[in-house]
Amino acid sequence: MAPTPARIGQDTRITSKFAELPAPEEPIVAAVYKFRDQTGQYKASDYGSSWSTAITQGATSILLKALEDSKWFVPIEREGLANLLNERKIINSSRQNYSQNSGSAEPSLPPLLFAGIILEGGIISYDYNILTGGAGARYLGIGANTQYREDRISIYLRAISTNSGRILKSVNVTKRIISQEVSAGVFKYVATNKLLEAETGFTYNEPTDLAVQEAVEKAVLDLIMEGVFDGLWKLKNPTDVEAPIFTEYLHEKDQRDEENFWGNILQQRRDKFALNFSTDLYQLQSDWGKTSLTGGGSFGVSYLPKKRTSFLSLNAGIGRLKSGRYFGTTAIHSELNYGINLFPQRVFSPYFDVGVGAAYTNNIYPYIKGGIGMEYLLHSNAGLFMEVNSNYFLNDNIDGINHGYFNDYFLGAKIGLNLYLDFKKRK
Repeated sequence: MAPTPARIGQDTRITSKFAELPAPEEPIVAAVYKFRDQTGQYKASDYGSSWSTAITQGATSILLKALEDSKWFVPIEREGLANLLNERKIINSSRQNYSQNSGSAEPSLPPLLFAGIILEGGIISYDYNILTGGAGARYLGIGANTQYREDRISIYLRAISTNSGRILKSVNVTKRIISQEVSAGVFKYVATNKLLEAETGFTYNEPTDLAVQEAVEKAVLDLIMEGVFDGLWKLKNPTDVEAPIFTEYLHEKDQRDEENFWGNILQQRRDKFALNFSTDLYQLQSDWGKTSLTGGGSFGVSYLPKKRTSFLSLNAGIGRLKSGRYFGTTAIHSELNYGINLFPQRVFSPYFDVGVGAAYTNNIYPYIKGGIGMEYLLHSNAGLFMEVNSNYFLNDNIDGINHGYFNDYFLGAKIGLNLYLDFKKRK
């Protein structure tokens, strides 16, 4: 518990990228009049209105520092131009008075630099809670939990020619701001009249000004590279256009078209057809009372349409159903299911499915099914999946007793492997 010393301002991951930029043929004189917060948003508060702004109001200073660090621009003062002109007037007036008193002529101030380009734009959006989540567990008064939140800012930057007024190039950058909380605690009676209570945890909130700084630096970096590709400004050594930093930027642009709003890659990870094999567990709930856990296995084929967001599967299997001391039977079952993949473009995808099926013992017993599961791709052609489901018979006769208000049903769980088939590649 002591005061912390002042330190040099924190660099971002983009700051080091400026050192990788090749040298320009000639630095560009650039003016920034105002690069401001255009969101108009205030900080969120649970206790009423807050008059503190959500975004820093000093984005112009951040942009000027980024231009200076890039070594591609010569930033000139325009935000405080009135102050600069007043000071120059004072200097010229003082020199004039000194010349009159001393009788010697004093030189005038040199003219101000004029800008080749003007940089305009601003922070145009700040979105709260674009993604939230968490997890936790508590047992016998002991538990832990974590929470997660993402905000997002968007920045636009454009270069304008002072000669013609034409907008030479415009770029936009987004940056996500992450907040996380982890906590654990215990609230438990350790004796009849003794209560133990303890808590610990920490919270991490990414500083908003650092997020703005990184986004602004990224916008400057993108503007430089876009200008090089479009021939707006030139490299000192033209062959430097093949430098790794330019190659990485082109790869990033290609990847951008394959990503969604949250930055997840939108590529087709699963083929249209799949074979699946699984080991199953069953628990029959019947009129015989006490249930038993039994096993079995199944196999099937799945068809996934073009976008892979849904699937049809036809499965068949065999397993043992047992209830109480006196009832047990081996059943062959087949199912037709329709399912939805929640995140089909990701390696990990939860899903749910519904379907109809029939169990064959000494007779045919139809049932309806609902299940939830998850799949993790081990390889582009193989995925490990786990599922739990509930299967409700349309009659109450499979155990030989028709009793009660509800039909017999069985709960199932399976773990298995999906093998995806790409017939085009094979051909």
